[in-house]
Amino acid sequence: MNQRLEVLLEKATKRFDEAEVYFRSGESTSLKVYKGEIEEFSIASTGGVSLRVKKGAKTGVAYSESLEESHLAELIAQAQESLELSEEEEYFFAGAPTYPEVQAQLPEAVEPEQCAERLIGLERSFYSADERIENAYGTAFSQVRSRRALLSSHGFRLEDAGGYSIIQGAPIAKDENGMVSGSGYDIKIHPSELDWEAVFEEALENTLSQLGAKPVTSGKYPLLFTNTAASRLLSGFIGNFVAESVQKGRSLLKGKLGERIASPLIQMVDDPFQPTSLIPVAFDDEGVPVEPLTLIEKGQLVDYLYNLKSAAKDGRASNARGSRGISTSGGTSPHHLYLQPGKTPLEELKQQLGRGLLVTEITGFAGMDAVSGDFSVPIKGFYIEEGSHVHPVNEVLIAGNFYQMLKEVQALGDTLRVGSGSLLCPAMLFSPMQVSGE
Repeated sequence: MNQRLEVLLEKATKRFDEAEVYFRSGESTSLKVYKGEIEEFSIASTGGVSLRVKKGAKTGVAYSESLEESHLAELIAQAQESLELSEEEEYFFAGAPTYPEVQAQLPEAVEPEQCAERLIGLERSFYSADERIENAYGTAFSQVRSRRALLSSHGFRLEDAGGYSIIQGAPIAKDENGMVSGSGYDIKIHPSELDWEAVFEEALENTLSQLGAKPVTSGKYPLLFTNTAASRLLSGFIGNFVAESVQKGRSLLKGKLGERIASPLIQMVDDPFQPTSLIPVAFDDEGVPVEPLTLIEKGQLVDYLYNLKSAAKDGRASNARGSRGISTSGGTSPHHLYLQPGKTPLEELKQQLGRGLLVTEITGFAGMDAVSGDFSVPIKGFYIEEGSHVHPVNEVLIAGNFYQMLKEVQALGDTLRVGSGSLLCPAMLFSPMQVSGE
């Protein structure tokens, strides 16, 4: 594979002023069981190669899903055609003297039959654990394995690999009050590292604890989000920190650099080398070396997410958040974004909550406006008084605004959880927010 990419780059370099070859491949495995049998099983492969070229002030892009020599040869001609027609400017990175050393790991390939046996065993455990378990439809495994390479006429050659494995249990329980559901999951790099017993216990607890759930009276309540619930809600607003969105007026953070936009408790960092990162990366998809990046420091907005193009527009260097697909370029995304945890355990936060709601799950995302920050979403959780669970809660909506929420953080929990969203958050205690119930 690398030899063919080198040949492609060599031919393109002879014809154009600059050239860049980008390769990505991915394999995803999904396995789901139901009532003791495999219900879904799939292995999907994706990938290909793209060629970007520049001659004079004009640039061209071509891509192919095949690495066959005949298809690679066609890329040169396609790139030339694209160059002649394109009016979109492409930016090429000239390389860096050094790159961070990372120990990225490609997950062990899974044995489907062995995995299916364990899933069936997990499903069986749900049914035998409690007679109120009506269904265990969400018992599943998935795995992602990916590779990428970037070769440039500027002389650098970069490649890496990574991925992760996930198991999930989602039983449904029924009693005289109706049906409820809950879930548990674990995510690790290698399937052999997954904690099946912990998933069973978490899923069972999250399901049975919801029996007897009911709405609360409408009004304003202080809210305590678990780390998973906070991550899922706030992940929907990451786009506001993308420089291109700011430049185009699609983010209310435009012109806010240096201003306080959040509680002094908030430290937002993008760091693929942080311990909870499953895929550490040394370079972004444009070849720029990656370093930890702080976006919010003690509540103050200090940076945006930049790729080469958006950075050039603001007259600065990229901070290595460029992303692309085989057929697309010019994207921007974080690598491993999180809010720095505090030091307060969840149980202590419940005491601080007083009379309010512990939000354990966001059950829908239709009522979210990523630009304005407004949201109205259904939740599940518990009504809390003096640190104790009074009753489980469902069929209620919470309404608020992302930007206002950041300013009204009262305390932060001490734990992040991997895989709970594209922005990892600790448990978060907020000032009273509007709750619509009965």
